[in-house]
Amino acid sequence: DVIREKLVEIIDWQRHLVDFIAEIDRNFTVQTFVEISSVAMQMVIVLFVLHIDVWLPGYLVIFVASFQLFVLCILGAMIEIKSDIFTEHIYSIAWHRMRTPEQKMVQFMLAKAQYTMQLTYGGMLPLNMNLFVTIYKKTYSVFMMLQNM
Repeated sequence: DVIREKLVEIIDWQRHLVDFIAEIDRNFTVQTFVEISSVAMQMVIVLFVLHIDVWLPGYLVIFVASFQLFVLCILGAMIEIKSDIFTEHIYSIAWHRMRTPEQKMVQFMLAKAQYTMQLTYGGMLPLNMNLFVTIYKKTYSVFMMLQNM
């Protein structure tokens, strides 16, 4: 049966994808944590230096650090978006027209797709655009605290 073969293939690819993303997160979560934390501290220090005196390369450093932070966060956001799109496609399957074994396979895929695949920041927070905005807000807050000292 063609439908059954395709469902088995999709389930197999879904399992491989989940394993791959989990392995990426496991291998790079510490690196991501260090990188994002370093970029945030770098931005705070450069903002403080720019507050004290005009340092033209500082503007370039802020731009490059922001871009680096953006790239890291957008990759995690793209994985979340694609995971959500996959879940929506599963929901749109006309499962009621399938035989019972295929319905159970679709049910299995739905159960697995309920948990959005995501990369994390040090295993604590999801790596997405919300983290990008949060880091920017925290960076500004720390800079303002230093400015008021």
